[in-house]
Amino acid sequence: VTYAADLVTARRISLDDGVVWLRHEALRIVLLDEHGRTVDTRFLREGESIEIGGILSFPCHFARVHDRIPVATAMAGSSAP
Repeated sequence: VTYAADLVTARRISLDDGVVWLRHEALRIVLLDEHGRTVDTRFLREGESIEIGGILSFPCHFARVHDRIPVATAMAGSSAP
């Protein structure tokens, strides 16, 4: 994904690379930066799905989903929150 600060509160928009991690057991989505640190988080809404090419809104950020990473690859590359 690429992400940036919320358009309403941002003075300047800068897109950064990151990852959106879906925690199935809690129905929670976590936005991570390129180093694996948590940037923002929220609960998945009932009936909501994450689509490639779609935009996800978080309390303080938005993210555009570019592709999907297999779970085994994602878990090997960083420690999940």
